[in-house]
Amino acid sequence: ALTQAAPQTEEGAMITLQLPYRPPYDVAAMLAFYRLRAIPGLERVDGEGYERWHRVGDRLARVRISQGKGHSLQLSIHDLPPAALPDLLYRVRRMWDLDADMQRIGARLGQDPLLASLQARWPGVRLPAGWDEYEVMLRAIVGQQVSVKGAITILGRLVARTEAQFGVAQLPTPAQLCELNLDGIGMPGSRIRTLQGLAQALASGELSLISASDEQLLALPGIGPWTVAYWRLRCGLDPDAFPASDLV
Repeated sequence: ALTQAAPQTEEGAMITLQLPYRPPYDVAAMLAFYRLRAIPGLERVDGEGYERWHRVGDRLARVRISQGKGHSLQLSIHDLPPAALPDLLYRVRRMWDLDADMQRIGARLGQDPLLASLQARWPGVRLPAGWDEYEVMLRAIVGQQVSVKGAITILGRLVARTEAQFGVAQLPTPAQLCELNLDGIGMPGSRIRTLQGLAQALASGELSLISASDEQLLALPGIGPWTVAYWRLRCGLDPDAFPASDLV
């Protein structure tokens, strides 16, 4: 259920919604996670909330998420076409893991002594997902074998170069990525080829991230088990995915 605090009367109006969750919920931990991974030019995290731009056609909406009333998050949206609201709500609920039943999850994890102690120390920790499957895949590829800070710097450069070349401040679409100049962006040639191989497969219709199998993803150059497991985990497609080969 959700409540609408500021009615939407026309395109361009602000909508404010309260999105309920089952407690406990460590909102501060989620904000800390997203703060470290905010892409310059696309996202911003301050002491109280998370903001990002969301493009729908030629419209650019501003989305903000913060602690709401009681057991809820507050979602504020500026300049969103009305027809795009259901899709945006789906993205937010998945990204912020709002549908998790923490009591049920806790009961299962609590059967293991080590997990039970971790759970007691950090109650309410959720699975932070991503905005969509494509963005998370870009994050996964760019983040291969580099620090979080390094990956975010490169993703910010992708946004800046897309704006310079195509006039739109966003991560490049697959078609744009096929044409984007990536010289000197800070990635090795092998990773650039991985990005371009993904973009070509998506732009041609050969691959769909919504329905892709592990075998299809692993067949792409430069994508291995870690990338696939991390991507499935951060998309919420498989909350039990485990990138076991991660160096950390």
